[in-house]
Amino acid sequence: MRALRGDAGNSRVAFAAWRPGDVPPHRDGEIWRPARPLLRLGAVPTPEPGDEGAFLEAAGALLQAAGQVPVVLVSVVPRVTDLLAGLAPGLRHADHRSPLPFEHRLLDPAATGADRLCNMAGAVAAGL
Repeated sequence: MRALRGDAGNSRVAFAAWRPGDVPPHRDGEIWRPARPLLRLGAVPTPEPGDEGAFLEAAGALLQAAGQVPVVLVSVVPRVTDLLAGLAPGLRHADHRSPLPFEHRLLDPAATGADRLCNMAGAVAAGL
């Protein structure tokens, strides 16, 4: 496994692996080559405030199973970001301050979800 990706949304936090040989979508001449889907490792419900114990146990088990690989988090739930940062030292949290392959003119970049920024980064990387 090259990296672990966490996707934290309002209802669940999904974990997937980026494996050796995985490449982003790209054009090969006039042909579009899609990326191989990431390997799904599991998902846990996004915890309610005050109910973090089960989340920490389940997410910790998934992170431990992944081993010592970089962890990248795309999160729209700040408290989940904080919880996972405690479980995964060196966690890389994607947000408006991350290096992006495009320039934006957002009036309030911090109010834009990391998921939207990452989707745009993926489109730029794919040459769209």
